[in-house]
Amino acid sequence: MNLADIKMFGLKRKHRVRVGRGIGSGLGKTSGRGMKGFHARQGHKIGQVTEGGTMPLYRRLPKRGFKHTDFDDTWIIINLEDLNVFQEGEEVSLSTIAQKGLLKLPKSKKDLRLKLLARGEVKVKNLKLKLHKISEEAQKKIAQVQGTVELIVIAKPKKKPRRKSA
Repeated sequence: MNLADIKMFGLKRKHRVRVGRGIGSGLGKTSGRGMKGFHARQGHKIGQVTEGGTMPLYRRLPKRGFKHTDFDDTWIIINLEDLNVFQEGEEVSLSTIAQKGLLKLPKSKKDLRLKLLARGEVKVKNLKLKLHKISEEAQKKIAQVQGTVELIVIAKPKKKPRRKSA
């Protein structure tokens, strides 16, 4: 087989188009780029996200999903056995618990809430507790040792009135 015989089989070789070689070539002057505008300029590129003026797909589709963890309160849970570190008549709150070294307060901007559970026994009397929540059994055990419980009320955010859709 010779290279000259290839032409007989009808195999074609694609020639590269030479643009900007005069008006007789059909691709002279503006070299097939049209007249003015973004596409006529050198180095123009359209991003892969562009849809040429059509409303983009990411805007046509509905929004979905939400992470509520960014707005949730952080609950710190302690048990009755942890309160034995305090002395008689002392106040127990988030700040005093952190001072005693029972917990390390996180640096997050979330609201911290304190809850007391009933595991263990309290040996210290007359404790003044400032909490957000307390279990029923823990409240009974605190009452047995003449402790007082002050519940901190959690203010709920006001709901905005919904607009009626027309």
